[in-house]
Amino acid sequence: MSLKSVKCMWCGKTANENLDKPRSIVGGSEWINLTCGHTLIRDAVRLEGFEEMVSSDGRSPFPFQIKTAEFAEAANLNYICAHEMGLGKTVIAALLLKRHLKEVGRTLIVAKSGLRLQWWHEMFRWPGILSQIIEGSNEKPDFDLFDVFIISADTLRLVHPVLNEEDKILADEASKNAEFEQIFGKQTKGRRVKQVKWGPEILSQFDNLVIDETQLFKNPASSRTKSLQSAFNLMKFDKDGKAKENPPHVSGYSGTPFKNYPSEFWVLLNLIRPETFPFHDRFCREHVRYGASGKEVGLRNPERFHELTKDFIIRFERAEVLPDLPKIFRQFRLAEMEGNFLEVYKRTVKEFQEFMDIQEKSPNATDLLGWFSRMRHITGMAKVNPAIEFLEEFLLSNNRKIVIFVHHKEVAKAIMEKLGRIMQEGGFEPPLSLHSGLDMNQRHEIVEAFKESQNRVMVASQLAAGEGLNLQFCSDALMVERQWNPANEEQCEARFPRPGSEASIVNVWYLIAAGTIDEFLTEIVEQKRAIFQSVMEGKENQWEDSDLMQDLAEVLRVKGLKRFKVK
Repeated sequence: MSLKSVKCMWCGKTANENLDKPRSIVGGSEWINLTCGHTLIRDAVRLEGFEEMVSSDGRSPFPFQIKTAEFAEAANLNYICAHEMGLGKTVIAALLLKRHLKEVGRTLIVAKSGLRLQWWHEMFRWPGILSQIIEGSNEKPDFDLFDVFIISADTLRLVHPVLNEEDKILADEASKNAEFEQIFGKQTKGRRVKQVKWGPEILSQFDNLVIDETQLFKNPASSRTKSLQSAFNLMKFDKDGKAKENPPHVSGYSGTPFKNYPSEFWVLLNLIRPETFPFHDRFCREHVRYGASGKEVGLRNPERFHELTKDFIIRFERAEVLPDLPKIFRQFRLAEMEGNFLEVYKRTVKEFQEFMDIQEKSPNATDLLGWFSRMRHITGMAKVNPAIEFLEEFLLSNNRKIVIFVHHKEVAKAIMEKLGRIMQEGGFEPPLSLHSGLDMNQRHEIVEAFKESQNRVMVASQLAAGEGLNLQFCSDALMVERQWNPANEEQCEARFPRPGSEASIVNVWYLIAAGTIDEFLTEIVEQKRAIFQSVMEGKENQWEDSDLMQDLAEVLRVKGLKRFKVK
């Protein structure tokens, strides 16, 4: 709970929490020890009866979800849920709102654009709440009809931009002069006129902020982060600018809050506990460990960080709480490079080796990524026919559904065309396509069609399908193309072993172009693969994308063409 705008009722000093003495719940009140020596007493949100809750489709919450809700109660709904991917974090948020919407008041959910419909669905499925999805920057909350509102992070940035002095002058002039836009146009001095469409009169009516995919706000200097921080600050006051008696609640949900660097976690920590984590620079000095190159490589003291956050950060891993969920079984299927693709690939690798030989020092990640992307594109197209062969075998050997994950649009198009002809000839329904060009409603319709119909194959973009999809009705997948960061592949895998799955195992086949960047990357990844480990348990994630690229570059330089006997 943020105490920044609260005064001690006994001495009038700013209410700074004494972190050496833990908070406690007494009856229906939360007791918070202050550094001035007094105690702040607030009404506490009480949770009960979660085990009796049933979704609209007849499902009950899992024990670990109930335990998480009880943890949130102890934190007075100011907490972080960092459960591993696939454990139903949106369900937990929905359960809390079902029990406590009246206490916490109007709620603003900030999520990725593509996940808004998923949140809307869970809000209706569990608590039976009809929420308003904010579709664009011209839409305002309808407080007469709704209490829960869902907005994308980027739309929030548009409706509540953080203005500098010049922006404010332009916006004020535009609001006063009806002819301003006609006279000056939408561009003034080369800049678009910004206007605050959600000001204090709107944001003051919210008392609960729910943040999904909190890594969206990893950069404290970004306009997206500043807009979120500013919006939350306005939620602390009423429309007349007077501090609310009870500060707004704020909670965050993410399976990978520490995906890259610990400092990315500071924004959310600051929103929930500004007294403990007031400044980004200070957080980096006290909690971030840096390597010899100056790059952060983990937490300075994971045990100390865990001690500071154990009462408001909770994390469960799938194997820990749901041992009956299907395990991921990865298998690797080699495909031979042939024809023109092989010749183009060999020529590209030779040019890369020549590039590496003339470098006086290790090339930067951007240069390497350019070369690797060219190679991956070639291997992706080369694997279209092997993928079709695999799918023919799969369709004829069982009656299950399968998802084909791809990266490049050209690869997806080629698979759709060739597979479509084969499936039509075999009497199967044509494959479905889920790609980044679809809006959230269209994506939802595609997944529902895949679930309910006789369609057995869905070709999906790895980037479009890696988050927000529930595929527990399917237990097979083929990864046609690899991602540089294994966490992105794990996001796709995590769509399957989710609550409600009836499969005992999830089969994920990786199609590998033998002797190419595919095979070398696979060897390195499988040696270093470490599914995200929680720092709350004193563990650290040692994965470094740049290190992976440097290792891959050296392997390609030394033996990138040995399989093809080209010197």
